[in-house]
Amino acid sequence: MKVLAIIMAIMVLLPSILPASAVQKNTSLYLVNAIFPHGTTQKLTAILTDLQGNPLCNKLVKFYVNTSVGWHYLGSAFTNGSGVAEYEIYVSMPNGTYLFKATFEGDSEYLPSTDIAQISVVNDVLILPILIIVVKAIAVAVATYVVQEYVLKPYVFTPVANWVKQSSLPYKEYYDDPEELQLYFDLALLAVDAYSALKSGFKAAFQFTAAQEATGKAIGGHMRWFWYYATKFIGDFTGILTDRVIDYVDKKVYENEAKHLTEEEKSKIKEGISPFVREANDAYLQKLASSTFLDAFIIDPIVGYSETIRVPDNVKRMRIYLGWNISLYTENFFVLKDPAGNTVLPQINVTYPTDPEATKVAVELSVWDPPAGNWTLWLDGDKLPNERVVMFVQFDKVFEILPFHLPANPGYKTILKAIFTNYGNAILGASLSFADVPEGWSVESPPYCPVVFPNSSSTIDISVTPPPDVRYGVSTTIKAIATIDSDSYVEPFTVYITPLKEIEDGIVYLHERQLSDGSWQHNVGITSLALLGYLNAGYDENVEDVKSAINYILSQVKSDGSICTSLSTATYETSLAMLALIATHNSTYDPVIERAKDWLLNSQWDESCLWGSVGKDNWYYGGFGYGNYMRPDLSNTQFALIALDAAGVPKDDLVWAKAQVFLARCQNRQENVYIPELDYMVVWNTAYNKYDDGGFVYYPGASLAGDVYSYGSMTGAGIWSLRLCGVPNEDPRVKSALNWVKSHYTWDGNPGMPDPTSMQYYYYLSMSKALIMTVGIDGQIDGHYWYDDMVKKLISLRKQEGYWVNSNGWAWENIPELITAYVILSMEYRYIPVDIKRLSWITFILHSCADLHIYDPLGRHIGRNYQTGEVENQIPGAIIELNEVQNITIPQIEAGNYRVLILGIGSGEYNFTIRVGIENELIKEVSYRKTISKGETHEADVVVAMITWLTVATEEPKVSNEMVVPSATGAGNVSFIPDKGSITELVAINESDLPRDGKPPLRFPFGFFGFKIVGINTGELVNVTVVFPENVSITAEYWKYHVSKGWYQIPILSNDGDNIVVVQLIDGGVGDDDGIENGIIVDAGGLGVVTWEYIFQDSMRGTELRIDLDDKLFQFITPDKDYGIRKAAYMRQCGRAIIIRHCDSELRLMTVAVDTKLDFCVAIAWDVQTGKHYFLIDKAGKE
Repeated sequence: MKVLAIIMAIMVLLPSILPASAVQKNTSLYLVNAIFPHGTTQKLTAILTDLQGNPLCNKLVKFYVNTSVGWHYLGSAFTNGSGVAEYEIYVSMPNGTYLFKATFEGDSEYLPSTDIAQISVVNDVLILPILIIVVKAIAVAVATYVVQEYVLKPYVFTPVANWVKQSSLPYKEYYDDPEELQLYFDLALLAVDAYSALKSGFKAAFQFTAAQEATGKAIGGHMRWFWYYATKFIGDFTGILTDRVIDYVDKKVYENEAKHLTEEEKSKIKEGISPFVREANDAYLQKLASSTFLDAFIIDPIVGYSETIRVPDNVKRMRIYLGWNISLYTENFFVLKDPAGNTVLPQINVTYPTDPEATKVAVELSVWDPPAGNWTLWLDGDKLPNERVVMFVQFDKVFEILPFHLPANPGYKTILKAIFTNYGNAILGASLSFADVPEGWSVESPPYCPVVFPNSSSTIDISVTPPPDVRYGVSTTIKAIATIDSDSYVEPFTVYITPLKEIEDGIVYLHERQLSDGSWQHNVGITSLALLGYLNAGYDENVEDVKSAINYILSQVKSDGSICTSLSTATYETSLAMLALIATHNSTYDPVIERAKDWLLNSQWDESCLWGSVGKDNWYYGGFGYGNYMRPDLSNTQFALIALDAAGVPKDDLVWAKAQVFLARCQNRQENVYIPELDYMVVWNTAYNKYDDGGFVYYPGASLAGDVYSYGSMTGAGIWSLRLCGVPNEDPRVKSALNWVKSHYTWDGNPGMPDPTSMQYYYYLSMSKALIMTVGIDGQIDGHYWYDDMVKKLISLRKQEGYWVNSNGWAWENIPELITAYVILSMEYRYIPVDIKRLSWITFILHSCADLHIYDPLGRHIGRNYQTGEVENQIPGAIIELNEVQNITIPQIEAGNYRVLILGIGSGEYNFTIRVGIENELIKEVSYRKTISKGETHEADVVVAMITWLTVATEEPKVSNEMVVPSATGAGNVSFIPDKGSITELVAINESDLPRDGKPPLRFPFGFFGFKIVGINTGELVNVTVVFPENVSITAEYWKYHVSKGWYQIPILSNDGDNIVVVQLIDGGVGDDDGIENGIIVDAGGLGVVTWEYIFQDSMRGTELRIDLDDKLFQFITPDKDYGIRKAAYMRQCGRAIIIRHCDSELRLMTVAVDTKLDFCVAIAWDVQTGKHYFLIDKAGKE
């Protein structure tokens, strides 16, 4: 004890005994926030002090920058006498805000400390981008090198050697070894003619890539031959290469045997080798054209460069190819992370191509069995400073279908490729079948089973022929099922029915009519429309037609920012030119686009318009005219609005609110319109809104149809403009305009015009855009599939040479180049070009006590499955985070409607944000704040369309009539949707809480539900659609309990055996518990089901007996009466026989003979009240 006391005393006294310097002191590190101009040398400044503010000198401070893969070390500096450490950087980063970190790691005297600062970069001068054509030239050279190193070697040499060993060819000992064959092939590849053919083939394939997914095959002028040339050159390459290899084999034979191969022997060897070479290169060529991700970029020396690589499902191997010219190869120049954030070390192959067109360094990164999702590749700016890097990524699967999005004409055969790859060491056989093929479609593959040799690929063609009468706008997903070595692989592909051939003919015509200066008709507007037709079909600046058209547009840029050939049409032309330049997705044109956008914004008639000042009460207010002081009109306004939307003008900018003022005065609608952003009420008056049909006119009080009559082309423009302004489909302005369209539905001409041929094609363009933005391409107008009707009409109007023109020359419609461009753009909505689609993404973010569900245009769902309790993700590559903040990101967005469903699992406020982008560019962001109740459902649509440019229209979430509640049995969520009024106080009720007396002998798998329907007229009949979490039997019945009436049945209006039934309730009548006609229905009921194990029918006598052995239930039906479901007094199964005896106040029944194996039944029954006898004799089947 004495020793312990001494130790404790020493410990108490120890701090006072030790010198003060031995106790580490706290420190404070401050990294200064700053704004740095781009292209300047700046200093990161950190100040290190103790807690009293005294500077600490000669201390080492380390500096870091935040990257996509974590903090990256930049360098270090010592503090001076003022405690300041400075680290110099050259500001090369693009505009934006970056996080930097300073760290003092401490020493024996002071504790460590860290601080983080924001550094904003401004005044970014555009770095000269790598032109697409240069990037693709480099990629061709790298691809050629890849074939030599990574296609021929693993996929040709070994299988050829194996084939030679098993053959009876002469002198095979000189060419049956893989390494010896590789030597022959390497020597053969040095032949100029072989190498040239290979490069030509891949160049054509890369040119084809841009159009492949958008149109299914290369189209338009010389473009239509890209795929032909690609395959032709690969065929030439195969022939030349194998001839050279055989020459080297012959030389080897002569050196050892003193004799040459005969021509017959050479022919046999070539016959054996050629298929291996051709098949391997065919497969690789198809991958270049369909599944290659191609990019090029400059690596910033400070923050490096990050690339998101979206890996699809079922990938066996991911190969990333990188090439650059200046920096030496060093290890650890990259970090690769999988979707879970884990760092992955790939296999690395480094070579130094000798081709002068290729990069000096080529690196392959291979990852086997990569998990699907978003991968991150970060390249170190220290190792590759300011390096220009070309990259392409390929995903290899055991089985794949290319392309997986396939446009097709009705009745025309279209070809896909099936690629089988064997990564093992044994020969494999493969078989192919198809599922989900619609009736009338033909999907065929060769009758033989492909054989896949070890470490090689095999390809076969699949032909798809839709029926000739299939509807335009339809999409069908078919599953290809490959069975390889008893393993099954499923790859879906989607066929879109589109006027592919007609678009092709139109672009061929435009190609032939382009003028030497790159324009069409020496006019910026017509040139821009034609160019948009090319760009929307997937062409880029690698195509001479596109490049020369862009140069013409740029040559017409004016000093004030407008782009036009005539001041009298400056707004039209500037708007269309902006759309064309934006659609290239080339940042080189950003300054031109920005100045044109500013010119357009300043051209809107308002208090500070370029052309004069007007107030809100002036009918000019909010509109756009031709420019040059001209009055506004709806035609100019619609094109200005689409250009501003494409340029990313935020929806909270007042340009949209002001435009709504003008639109209200252009609509024949006799209702006031309040614009909250301006706190202004547009009061209708007969001078502008003379009629009340919902249609639109040219400008307030004036119509080209005469008087102030509404007409088609301006009604389309009005609908489209409202949607661009953020006005939702449910708004009365949009609804009334769509009602006008329904009552004037036609594609025979411009409805409302005295001469329907007047501006007929302008009507097709404006109305097709309007309907895409409202009902969608698959939608209907009053029972008509509008897109199908429109396309068929346009096809009927096409001239034999493949162009369109109007004999009525009003509004320049006698110019075939203009009208052909109109038609192409009217038909080109379904597809987002591959270069845009591959980089596009949409993110939905929800902060709330609600569940987020997303349905894409193909009907695929992301969200919680309430039956399984698991999160369901049916969209490939989508990233889901369903925590406190729910975040769903979908890559490669589809054209069409994304349906958003927000389901309240509690009551309170939520914030909902939608972001859409292309690569690192945010093209749209909108947020909504709403309040939701438990069980309430909010819905919204996000419309994505290719309308001259990628256009996204969002809607504010609206309260749906649908109410949702989890069932009391735990089976999942059940939805109730009334056709009138709204549901309140929806609750789930346990079956045990209801009386048993009189309850029908049924199972209630979802329990019972109580609710009220309010907001209806007194005595009104309401149909309620009920959606269950699983399918229900067609014999199901809906029962409810009433305190005084007891149990009784509610009529079911619709039950098709799926998970949806419709019941009918009447205020004060059937189904209303309060029994009073008071505009409120009070209901409590549930769905009862019986699973009939046997159903016997006597068709001659009209009698039927249904039996449920498990619950001892039966139902007897006669021509006179359905006796309903009853609990049998006695029911027993004895072997193959079933014995039933029953007697109550209505029915007496007994089975005389029932043989379940023979499905035979004899039964007799009596109606106790009438004494009538009924017989049943039948050989029946199980239900």
